[in-house]
Amino acid sequence: MSDNRSAELEKLFDEWRKRHISEDYSNNEISKNNFIPDGIIDEASYMQSPTKILFIAKEAACLKKTKTAEKNFETAQKDGFWCRRVVLGEEGGTRFSSGLALLANAILNENFETPEKDISALRYVAFMNINKRGGFTECKTKLLRDYAQNYKDLIDREIKIISPDIIVCCGMGVRDCLSGVDSCKSLPVLEVYHPSARYKTDTDRLKKLEDELKNAQF
Repeated sequence: MSDNRSAELEKLFDEWRKRHISEDYSNNEISKNNFIPDGIIDEASYMQSPTKILFIAKEAACLKKTKTAEKNFETAQKDGFWCRRVVLGEEGGTRFSSGLALLANAILNENFETPEKDISALRYVAFMNINKRGGFTECKTKLLRDYAQNYKDLIDREIKIISPDIIVCCGMGVRDCLSGVDSCKSLPVLEVYHPSARYKTDTDRLKKLEDELKNAQF
């Protein structure tokens, strides 16, 4: 691996895009050509982080069921690395980015009572989605599991390039989808409430995170 992890990720993503295109895949709403990148948000800051955190979510909920696969492909092309654009101020934040910042600040500052939601903390973490094609506001569990199984080798390589100290799975069921990924077997893998889940308070999210950290094997 080179010293430039972001460059390594770009090489991996080129291969990943080709796999998407070559796959025998048919969906009226999601083009098989869709590819939504992710990874290290700010490599210089990430490398300086006292704890290298990789947040993993299910899929980017940027597509619309009311649109054709062609229109959703255009959306996926424009979406890019959304989380990075939010941190850089190129895109407005959401409930999700705010919740992610809360979790990042709690871990990095070891403060589970009154952490800030300062979005700049996300410069020091990495973020990835399991399904790189993107999806809708509701993720279909079977489709996600099938994707994780089919692409577990590339998911594993991405995690190894990012080389985190801990993985934080965003949403129930994400950790289970990663159970077949080799690199997840040698790292602490936490599972927390989804950062934008409306039925959970910040107190709920922080308590779940703290409990997971206490039970993690480092």
